[in-house]
Amino acid sequence: MNIRRVGITTGIRVFGATFAFLVSVIVTRTSDVGGSAIFFYGQAMSMLLAVLSRFGTDRAFAKLAAHVQATSARRFSTVTLRNALMVPTVLALAITMLFVMSHEILGNGRFWIVYYSWTCLRWFVFSVPCIASYMLNGWALFGLGRPAIGTLVMSVLPAGITVLLQLVLTYEQIFDRCQALAISYFVGTLVSAMAGWIALEIALSKIPKFTATHYEDAKNLKDWIRSLPGFALIGLANTVEQWYLTFILGVFSTPDTVSKFTVCNRFVIAVQILLSSINNVYSPDYANANSNARLVQVTKAASAISVVFGLPVISGILFFSTELLSFFDDYYRSASGVLMILMTAQFANVLSGPSATALVMRDGSAAVARIFAVATFWLVSLGAIMAHYNSTILIAIVAGGSVLIQSIGAIIQFRWEYGFVAIPSWRLFFSHLPNTSKL
Repeated sequence: MNIRRVGITTGIRVFGATFAFLVSVIVTRTSDVGGSAIFFYGQAMSMLLAVLSRFGTDRAFAKLAAHVQATSARRFSTVTLRNALMVPTVLALAITMLFVMSHEILGNGRFWIVYYSWTCLRWFVFSVPCIASYMLNGWALFGLGRPAIGTLVMSVLPAGITVLLQLVLTYEQIFDRCQALAISYFVGTLVSAMAGWIALEIALSKIPKFTATHYEDAKNLKDWIRSLPGFALIGLANTVEQWYLTFILGVFSTPDTVSKFTVCNRFVIAVQILLSSINNVYSPDYANANSNARLVQVTKAASAISVVFGLPVISGILFFSTELLSFFDDYYRSASGVLMILMTAQFANVLSGPSATALVMRDGSAAVARIFAVATFWLVSLGAIMAHYNSTILIAIVAGGSVLIQSIGAIIQFRWEYGFVAIPSWRLFFSHLPNTSKL
């Protein structure tokens, strides 16, 4: 059953990744390097502000939803989930208002790009609450066992609508090129937020009412809230990994460096989307596995599918890096070395299997958070330093190192916690570690 769900979800993810690529291709084909840099910077800024409003707790809401829909050992009501989802959305609106009011102050300092490009960048800021909303609803749908709908909300709709509007507005020339691209992005996020809310309400309406007392629900909610710091660090680390380097390059580096690195990083995000779609399908199974044998079965299945889907994709990107980059523009062919460095690091991401996701869904978020905190410190500190050297190669090495820290750390921690490694080829290497199985 899960293999079928993975196939459907992965197919939908492919559509989403295709649309995301088309967004970048349209941007690079219709704008010069400076215009492309503004769009990529705005997108990175909106994603970072949105994850700050959610405190990086996406997976926490997936786990909360998984417990809401559990047929046995149910711990939360649907009302609790709805109320919890409201808090980050309100914070996103507050962050948007604060940024709008202070953009002139920011523009007088290092964030000069905000001041001189505010006509375009304001649409990315308006997108922040929409992104927060559809991401939260999408993750909650994953936890409720509806990965296909969650993928549509988080991946296909935002990029698909953006592509459609980009083509229309660019052709009609209603706005200048930069504004047309930015408005398309905003409308895509807005429609996705509305669709995500409707889909979640429909899913929750089909769940029987919870009969627990208010006291029991509140007690369980407190336990969930205590786990949020770990989830927050993990979620922030994932988003920082994808978008921080583009953001910091926009502050300290040149438009050329911003555009080249961001185009290469699009392939990394595509691979991560593919792998996360596989792991997210199994999220409820990780959370509700009640025996060591069941956990072994689930993690091995997810690992095998990750390797089958992931390695061919990464190999194809490595072998045809120059040709793939030329889709964006011939100007970007020179960045093939950057793409090869980033894809080499993704091999480790694939081979690590579902270790991090499984740990998070089984109350191991604190341990994973420590690993991701180290990786984030590496990325943030070295990224800020290397951005001054205006070198895409150095930035790619920093990004690759962060992925290696996360992947290897998750494998070691999972082996330490549960006594086995999901990928058979890694077992011999880690056989010396003690077995401290909690199950």
